[in-house]
Amino acid sequence: MKNHIRTSLVASALALPVFGAIPAHAVEDTVYPAIMCLEEGIDTGAFNRSEYRITRTGVGNGTGRLLCPIARMTCGTSYDSGFGDPVRATGFRAYVHTYRTENSGDLGCRLISKNYDGSTIHLGDTGFAPPGQNEMEIYTTSSCRSFYILSCTMPQNTSTTYAKIFAYQVRE
Repeated sequence: MKNHIRTSLVASALALPVFGAIPAHAVEDTVYPAIMCLEEGIDTGAFNRSEYRITRTGVGNGTGRLLCPIARMTCGTSYDSGFGDPVRATGFRAYVHTYRTENSGDLGCRLISKNYDGSTIHLGDTGFAPPGQNEMEIYTTSSCRSFYILSCTMPQNTSTTYAKIFAYQVRE
């Protein structure tokens, strides 16, 4: 009986890392609709919104820049592969789902990491959407005391060219 109990305990201890393992990475993978973005500045009315996209239509109105909020959900919830100690995320990616016609002008986006007091922690790289339906990938560093803004500049639509943002996806 003692050997059976000992064998069961050893088998349970060996099975724990296989069946009860702590996930290697908890991933933030939120998709935001483009209608959550707001126009920067006081001269508004340059953007046309619908339930599935946002596009710039107003002639000469506003800055042409959108500010899109990103809510933090995962800071400190990732785990290392050893003993389950919390690991802070070191980087952050966003994928901006766009459509842009040839010769429509640049549709560029940048991730900005801000401190709780509004000061900038890090300005990420600026990405530009190529023509066609695409997913633009951009990156910035992460900090647990920060929030993020996706800042996008959109070209003016014309009768033959246009650009749209459908959604943006966050991975941390």
